[in-house]
Amino acid sequence: MSTGALTSSGAGQIDVQSLVSQIMANEAKILTPLTTLASSYNAQLSAYGSVKSALTTYQAALASLTTASFSSQQSTIVNNGTGTSLSTGAFTATVNPTDTTTAKAQILTSAGVNASNTIFQAGDTLAFKIGTNSPAFITLQGNATLSGVADQINAANKGVVASVTTDDQGSHLVLESATGGAANTLQVSGNGSLSQFAYNPSAGTPSTMTVTQAAQDPIAAISGSYSISVNALAQGEKLKSAGFSTGQTFNTGILAIKSGTNATVMIKPANNTLAGIRDAINSSASGVNATIVQDGTLSHLVLTSAATGATSNITVTGTGDFGPLSTGSWSNESTNPPTLTASTMTVQQPAQDASVVVDGVAVTSSSNTITTAIPGVTLNLTQVTTPTDSYNMSISNDTTGIQTSAQKFVDAYNALIQTMGPLTAYDATTQSAGALQGDSTANSIENQIRNALTQSVGSAGALQTLNDVGISLQKDGTLALDTTKLTAASTTSFNDISKLLTASPDGIVTQLNTLVTGMLAAGGLLTTRTDGITTSLKLNSDQQTQIQSRLTAEQANYTAEFNALNVTLSNLQSQQAQLTSALAGLASTS
Repeated sequence: MSTGALTSSGAGQIDVQSLVSQIMANEAKILTPLTTLASSYNAQLSAYGSVKSALTTYQAALASLTTASFSSQQSTIVNNGTGTSLSTGAFTATVNPTDTTTAKAQILTSAGVNASNTIFQAGDTLAFKIGTNSPAFITLQGNATLSGVADQINAANKGVVASVTTDDQGSHLVLESATGGAANTLQVSGNGSLSQFAYNPSAGTPSTMTVTQAAQDPIAAISGSYSISVNALAQGEKLKSAGFSTGQTFNTGILAIKSGTNATVMIKPANNTLAGIRDAINSSASGVNATIVQDGTLSHLVLTSAATGATSNITVTGTGDFGPLSTGSWSNESTNPPTLTASTMTVQQPAQDASVVVDGVAVTSSSNTITTAIPGVTLNLTQVTTPTDSYNMSISNDTTGIQTSAQKFVDAYNALIQTMGPLTAYDATTQSAGALQGDSTANSIENQIRNALTQSVGSAGALQTLNDVGISLQKDGTLALDTTKLTAASTTSFNDISKLLTASPDGIVTQLNTLVTGMLAAGGLLTTRTDGITTSLKLNSDQQTQIQSRLTAEQANYTAEFNALNVTLSNLQSQQAQLTSALAGLASTS
C-alpha cells in the first residue's frame, strides 16, 4: 500500500521518514481483510464470467437439438425400371425438414390500412385469446399509428407478436401467436377503432383478418415404401415478342404487366429503347424477368414469370408504341382509323403445375418442391420420369443420426461440467478451493441441471428416463452414452425417443433449454448473483477509500508531530551546547 510522500526537517536525532513508515505499515494492516475480500470478489466475478460463457455455449447446443435431431429418418431412392432409357435422379427427398418438425404458430394479417392517415384512439382495447387460455387485454395508452399499435402489443407481452407490412394495398397489421401448435389458435376481439382487427371464426362474424399461416403441430415422416413417378415439372410462363429493329423507339402510350395473382404494375422505362423497357421490368415488382434475344437482324423481348405453376401466366397491356407487346388484342393507332390488332407475343413455355403420382395418387403443385404429398417428406423434382422408369422411395429410421445427436447432447453437458467442476470443487492435491466453492448460486445451477437430467418424463411412452436410451451419469459427474442401449431403444421405441427428449413442454432437452435460458436472462440466477457481487465489491472499494483517506491524514499528522519534535530536540541540543560552553568558560577563569 502506498502511504504517500514523507518529509523530514533533516535536523535532530529522529529519522522521521523511517519511523512514520513503520507506524503507517502497522496502521495499514486494517486494510488487509478488505483487500483480501476484494480479491475474492474479483475471483468470483471472473469465475462467473466463465460460468456464463459455458452456460451460453450449453444453451446454444440445446437449442440446436430439435425434434428432428432425435427422430432422424432417411430416404433411399432406387429406379427399378428396365430398359435403356431409364432416367437418373428424377427427384430427391428431404425427410423431416425443420419447417415440418417444428410446431407452427397461427399468423393473422389485416386488410390494408392507410397508415399515414389512420389514428387509433386512446382507450380502445384489443383482447387476445390463444387456445384455451383466458383472454389477455391491451388498452391503448394514447392515440397511436398502426406501428404504434404494434409496439404497444409487443410491449404488453401478452403472448402475441405484432408487426407491420406494407404493399400496394396499404399497411397491414400482422399478429402471430407466440406459441405454436394446432391447439394454440388465435382469436382477436376489439372495440372502437380497433374493431377492424377482430377475428373469431367460431362466432361466424365476418372479418377482414386473413389467416396467412395456420397453427400446426409438428409432422414427422412414417417409415414405409412409396412408388413415385414425375409426369411434369412446374414452370413459369415464358413469352417472346415480335422482332424490333435496332433503332425502334417507344415514345407514346403506357405499358403494364401482371404476373399470376400479383397486382398489375405500371412499367415506366428510363429511356425509350427496348433495353430501357427490359431494365424497367427487371427493376419493378412485377414478378417478371425480362431479357433481349437477337436473331441476327431483329431484337426480341423475352418475358419469364419468376413464379412457377399453372397460375403464373403473364398479362401485358400496352397502348401506343407499346401495343405490340400486349398479350391480347390492342388498338393500333398508327393506322387511320385505328385498327384492332392481334397480339404478336408468342408463348415459348406454358405455365404449368408439377404433376407426380405417389402410390397411384395424382398430386399437383405450383412448385417443384412438394411438401404435401407425403407427411414429413419434401420431394424436390428435377426431371420427368420415362415410361420405363419405376422409382421406389423407402423411408427408414436413421439410428446413426440419432446417435450423433445423443452424443452431441452428452458432449455439451460434459463441456459445461468441465468448466464448472473446478470452480466449485476443492483440489486435495494442490490444497486449493475453487473460486465458487460453497457458493450457493453456483451449487444451485449445477443441482438444477443435474436434477433435470435424472427426472422421469411420464408422457414419453416406453422411454421414461435418459438411462432408458443409454445416457447415464457417471461417478465423476459427467454423462456417458451407451450406443448399444440407444440402438436397441431406436429399434423398439423409435418415436418415443423424441418424446423423451424434445417434447413440449416436458421433454428433457426442452426443460433444460428453458431452465438455462432463465438462468441467463435478466433477473435470472446468474445476473442476480453477479449483480450482488458487484454491489459488494463497490461497498468494499468505498470502505477502502474511506480508510485510505484516514490513513493519509494520520500519516501527515505523524510527520508533522515528529518534525516538530525534531525541531524541539534540535533547540535543546543547541541550548545544551551553549550551556556547556558557558560552564567551560567559567571553569577556565576560576
